[in-house]
Amino acid sequence: MIDRRPRLHQIDAFRAVLQVRSVTEAARLLRVSQPAVSKSLRQLEEILGCALFERVGGRLLPTPEAAALMPAMEAVLASLSALTAAGRA
Repeated sequence: MIDRRPRLHQIDAFRAVLQVRSVTEAARLLRVSQPAVSKSLRQLEEILGCALFERVGGRLLPTPEAAALMPAMEAVLASLSALTAAGRA
């Protein structure tokens, strides 16, 4: 069976695009290529079964589905931060 859970790099790409509203700028922020961010978003959309962004006036705006996912995404990232802090303690 194929594991179809989102990967951290996909969540990072999603969060970065949410912040800067641009795949190119998100790639710079994450220090990866623009195609890598685009691929991560595509894969995440496939896993979740919904579009996360729509292009409006040259910017990417989150869809209602993306907005609904943001609290869960932030909770995952907070849990990872807590795990890292616990590991360092």
